[in-house]
Amino acid sequence: MGFWLRAWNGIRSLVQVNAFATRVLRARRWWAIAFTVFFFALGVFLAASDYSTGAWLAFAVGVIGLLREAWPAMADLFGTPTALIEQDDAFVDELVAQVRPSVEEERDGFAVARVPHHPREVVLRSDRLDRWLRTTSITAVEDGQKRQDMEARLRSHAAMLEAMLRCRARESYRSDPSRVFFNGAKFGLSDGMAIDRTSVRCHQVEYFHAVVTNEAVSRRLVSDDGIAQQEFSGAAQFPVSRQPAPDSERWRLWPLAVSGMADHVGISTLVVTRDRKLVLWNQSGKALHSRNLLAPTGSGSCDWSDVVAQGGAVDLKATLVRAMEREFVEESFGGKASQVGCDTQVLGYFRWIRRGGKPEFVGATRADVDSFRLQPNPAEVNLRHRETLVHDVPDLAALRACLDHLCERPGVSVPLWVNLVVLARAIDEDAQRWSQFLGLPVRAPA
Repeated sequence: MGFWLRAWNGIRSLVQVNAFATRVLRARRWWAIAFTVFFFALGVFLAASDYSTGAWLAFAVGVIGLLREAWPAMADLFGTPTALIEQDDAFVDELVAQVRPSVEEERDGFAVARVPHHPREVVLRSDRLDRWLRTTSITAVEDGQKRQDMEARLRSHAAMLEAMLRCRARESYRSDPSRVFFNGAKFGLSDGMAIDRTSVRCHQVEYFHAVVTNEAVSRRLVSDDGIAQQEFSGAAQFPVSRQPAPDSERWRLWPLAVSGMADHVGISTLVVTRDRKLVLWNQSGKALHSRNLLAPTGSGSCDWSDVVAQGGAVDLKATLVRAMEREFVEESFGGKASQVGCDTQVLGYFRWIRRGGKPEFVGATRADVDSFRLQPNPAEVNLRHRETLVHDVPDLAALRACLDHLCERPGVSVPLWVNLVVLARAIDEDAQRWSQFLGLPVRAPA
């Protein structure tokens, strides 16, 4: 059964990769093939209707043209370029170490935060913006211009980006354990969060758009000939200002509006259960990110199907809440559909630098279910060591101490670390509010 499932996943991934490459990365080439097919069909018709006049010459020319156009394309459909994807690009490490917020973000209190035990990971976040976000309703208006501009830019590097996409698919299929590599419609942000801006633009994007933008900036292609010869570096597309002067503008991360990235939204939430437990998961080795690291109870990305419409626009926070609760249910009930009462609030926002400054939101959830009923989904969560991931939080003071302890623990993923930090800051600022929301007394009675 495992072999057939793996084979089916490989076929499905191949079909989706080819469909994306055809529609997005090399659409003009397929127009040429379409015209060739048309003239080939015309030649067939003419040759069949009047063979004696020499119309068969059109048929022969059509065959030659079809082979010339279609053969390389068909070879691409079933082949993977002889190249390897390598992470740990030293240039990206140097670049990430120098990144600063944009002028607009700096004005809103954004600063670089270095993630403990992850020397190569930094994020941009702001306590000031998080406080504003927790108390403000935000609408999002769909605008496809960012996606159109991004796709036009992608076609200028189509060959290399397609090779990177195919290598990523091969890497996922051959990994042990094998990881799924499927496309899907995602919710993307065209604008970043800014204080006093209660309306932002959003766009529908595909996961593969993110692979060749946000995920590609930390990767490079090298030839697979025994010599580590670089063929393509995604770091050239990193959304950061490199102008040598003035120095005050150098190494600033571009705002989402001009980043050129897919910027699909990531979401994470920490769940406190009815029996007053904080439950975490250990991310599966099959995951594409944060493999074998501690992760929030619900963590992933915001799907376009999570969108909550409101008067012709999108209710951004309701959309994020729906995505957080969906991820929690998908990861916490053994992969089975389950109905569980949840109450979720959005806590904060950050940008994940190594992933092209992609936008991420974190939250907190109170779940009307006892912790022993939560069963990790084996497709997304490691099953071992479950007992070390359930933390007693009889009161808010115990939860607050637990957050501090986990922040210093090795093996914590980037989203979890930010989630822990932001919830701790929120509790410090308004303990009574979060005591009521999470159903935890400020302190347990003596």
